[in-house]
Amino acid sequence: MPLFPRSFVLAVLAFLFVGILHAQEKYTLRLNLEPGQEFQQRMAMTQTIDQVMNGITITMNQDMTLDYAYKVTDRDAEDVATVECTYQRIASKVSTQGMAVSYDSANSDAPVSAEFRPMAAMVGKSFTMRINPLGTVESIEGLSEILDAVVAEMSMEGPAREQVIANMKEQFGEEAMKDLIEQAMAIYPSEPVAVGDTWKKTLDIRQVVPMQLDNTWVLKEVNDDTATLEVTSLIGPPGDDTKVDMMGMELDVRLEGAQSGTSTIDRKTGWVVSSTVNQNVDGEMVFPAEAGAPAGMTIPIGIRSTVELGPVE
Repeated sequence: MPLFPRSFVLAVLAFLFVGILHAQEKYTLRLNLEPGQEFQQRMAMTQTIDQVMNGITITMNQDMTLDYAYKVTDRDAEDVATVECTYQRIASKVSTQGMAVSYDSANSDAPVSAEFRPMAAMVGKSFTMRINPLGTVESIEGLSEILDAVVAEMSMEGPAREQVIANMKEQFGEEAMKDLIEQAMAIYPSEPVAVGDTWKKTLDIRQVVPMQLDNTWVLKEVNDDTATLEVTSLIGPPGDDTKVDMMGMELDVRLEGAQSGTSTIDRKTGWVVSSTVNQNVDGEMVFPAEAGAPAGMTIPIGIRSTVELGPVE
């Protein structure tokens, strides 16, 4: 049996030792924004909703693309950044039962149908958020003014108008936007972490469909420029608050499921370079008696969603 030179053995041991040290190195991951920085980001959401009514499954597919321009305008003594967010592009497509409607603000020549006029009125408008280094949104300003401008563009009157306003607030109001941003940005660990370390975060989603996300994050990889995180989540109702206002009716919606995904962040700024999250939830909607349905009528529902973040193409 050949004998390895002593120098070779020492070199191997040194290499292994350096690898162990590298594996144990801890990294501080934070949102580290500076005034004057600008980013563009695309959020693409794809969703399939299945509802079972009288033994028949009704499927609705929804796609939405939101292009944002972000400009950091301030950073205070606690490193909370003030960021101006502008809607650059909004595109949406909804299809069900062989029917489809769509809108894309990038196609300025196409006529805008009534259901998409509120979205069209949002393009080019801005709001401001204050976000801390852990990705928690501390406040949002300017969305109420945007929604007021949207309402001014609407030609409909009466209950239909009020319902559209309520739906817009559910989708684009301050609480809904806070939920949306924190799902993507409230991902940073409170302490330095090494590759393989995990940390937990819980998010309560109160708008549109109430859910609680119990997230477990793990640092998978670090290189000179980026860090890669993976998340797995358990999804359930947020306590007893499961009421949803849908078309003027208060429904009881209870959903449970899971999600998983990957996020890549810039190590210098902490900005999310790219992200993909897949979510699967199932549950039921319970109608009140005043809805004209039998009291306690229950409709099974399943939702499959994918949300992707990335640069604007």
